[in-house]
Amino acid sequence: MKRLHTRSIAALLCLGAAISVYASPPSAAVPSGFVESAGIRTKMAESCLSADPSSVLGLKDELCMESGVHPFSFSVSQSADRSTLEVSFSPLYASGRQGTWILERDLRSGEPLGIVVYPVPDPEVKVIIAPGAAGRTENDSISRLTLEIHGLPLVRDIPVGIPFSSVFTRPFEHIVSLTASAVPWHLLRPVGADYRDMASAVETLRERLPSLVYLDDGAFDHDGNPVFIASGEPQTPADILKALPEGSLPGALEGGVNCSGFAKWVVDGAIKPITGSNTRIDALKGETSSPKTHFTEPFRDSRDLYFGLNWTRHLASAAVSARLRRTKLPSNSGVDVTVEPFSASSGYQEAVGYKVSELMPYLYYLAASEGGHFYLGAISRERGEPLLRQYHHIALFFPWFDDAGAFHVAVFESALETPPEKFVSANSDAWVHLVRVRVPQTGYFWP
Repeated sequence: MKRLHTRSIAALLCLGAAISVYASPPSAAVPSGFVESAGIRTKMAESCLSADPSSVLGLKDELCMESGVHPFSFSVSQSADRSTLEVSFSPLYASGRQGTWILERDLRSGEPLGIVVYPVPDPEVKVIIAPGAAGRTENDSISRLTLEIHGLPLVRDIPVGIPFSSVFTRPFEHIVSLTASAVPWHLLRPVGADYRDMASAVETLRERLPSLVYLDDGAFDHDGNPVFIASGEPQTPADILKALPEGSLPGALEGGVNCSGFAKWVVDGAIKPITGSNTRIDALKGETSSPKTHFTEPFRDSRDLYFGLNWTRHLASAAVSARLRRTKLPSNSGVDVTVEPFSASSGYQEAVGYKVSELMPYLYYLAASEGGHFYLGAISRERGEPLLRQYHHIALFFPWFDDAGAFHVAVFESALETPPEKFVSANSDAWVHLVRVRVPQTGYFWP
């Protein structure tokens, strides 16, 4: 970067104290851990927001101090195609990108294109503030705010109530306050302590995975014995050892499971401390509500079209029944996830669920809005001859927030843990129907 052109800007960018003109204390509505930079941005407004783009590009990277306490990295960059420039203010000691402000301007015209604010540690959660339509007066150009979660807008184009130039100098808490009635800011303020049971369950699963091996049609029965789902016949030691990957040692191997058997093994771990036994395999095979058409009915049984959907619903309902100590059928247990908070998404399709390509924003929303649940997913695709939707796979999703507010998702399928991004990529053409299961308290999860 080029050296600064004026002493006044150089003095600003050094480690002097940039005292915010807004002296109010942080609002409780601002996500925990968010570090404010309003003082720095206010002093830099003219040189960053109004100055000629070439002058802005002449500013060098520097370290600035907010209120003499919080160090921020100031930097300017341009896009690879040299069409835009970005001015960034990033706190040095934040979790993830939390607290970063980025101003984007058109490199030719100099017009502001928008501001991106990262309110939480997760870099996939963004507040995007764009200039409103230009009008006859400055007040006609009211800024508009979009809250984007993992690529999907949760709310879009919410009027902020002030011009764009004012947004650049305001503390984030003022932006939150101005939009509080239209933006669900509470979803960005998870309490880490509320998710410790979830984190504990994930660690338990990771510790127990070596006791399992993938075995087609494998599961554990209600007494905990390894069997085959279709026949109920016991798995022999030879069956289990034969399924062991080459080069692996038997260790404390207990049995083999496929994706369905693994889901049962996990849910049984939540049920067994309450009931003293596991679920019964036959009870998980019964029909649940699903589309009945003249196309599907001839193949419902022969191709087992809805096996994964029925199996996950029965497992989740069994967990509800155990917790309430009374029988709840899938039809009245409330286990199906049907929320539709993202208007720009494909939304929920009856008995089909959500696009896997849009799964991550939904898991974030679910973790924030109904924390304390993990989810069984029945994966479906149109396949076979004739081409019909078939629920052919089951995966489990554990979303939670840590004490710093960072978002995590653990994905398990067929006795293995799969990185979330790998799962989404491998199933981007599929749909997933979700059912919820309350995570047990720490110490009461025995898979």
